[in-house]
Amino acid sequence: MIHLIYKEEYKGWVSFLTYYPQFYATLGNKFFTINNGQIYQHNDTENEIRNNFYGEFHPYKLRFFSNVPGNEDVIFKTAMLESNDAWDLTINTNFTFGTLNKEEFNRRESYYYSHFRKNQVEDDLSGLKTDGVGILANFQDDKFIFEFIPNEICVGDKLYANDGPNNTFMGTISEIGSDYIKVETIEGAVITGDFYFSMKDSRTEGGDLRGYYADITITNNNQYAVELYAVNTNIIKSYV
Repeated sequence: MIHLIYKEEYKGWVSFLTYYPQFYATLGNKFFTINNGQIYQHNDTENEIRNNFYGEFHPYKLRFFSNVPGNEDVIFKTAMLESNDAWDLTINTNFTFGTLNKEEFNRRESYYYSHFRKNQVEDDLSGLKTDGVGILANFQDDKFIFEFIPNEICVGDKLYANDGPNNTFMGTISEIGSDYIKVETIEGAVITGDFYFSMKDSRTEGGDLRGYYADITITNNNQYAVELYAVNTNIIKSYV
């Protein structure tokens, strides 16, 4: 449940609350609420702790959209925060999804800057993360046996089988030989004659974050005052 705030001065809804008091009151230009029989003063400038309502912490959170130029697909390359602290970030486009942790932002003078990682949508096969293995020749002693194993296949990759219209996750690769692959736990039905391929980590080897808009949410868990002036994204035109 979210409480919407209506302001008579503007004749419209101006904000929302995620805390749920039982009673509101003002006294001497101070704002008070009552919850579970206890009275709380809001906007107390003498208290350095922020976003703490009735003993429960609510992180800073801001959601906004980036759709410049708005009528063509672009690739989202970097994020820059005009802030005194780094933030966690998620980005959703009409095609892709990505994340940035606050530790991945670098301080550059008065800004926090980071490049976006890759598309984290698991079933997207674009980018450098997908490598073909070949047709499964045999399955023996928990070994997927092929004619040979390409050099690009690595332990830790995810192994998939393709029967034409469907891709089936078979397991995470735990061992590689000259002509066989083993996985930690076999997840699907093993059928010789199916084509197999591997997928690396989407966040580092996936495709670009592309689309004609971006739905971005930033979150900060700092319990003290945080300043944020602007969030900027760098884009280039997509020619796919």
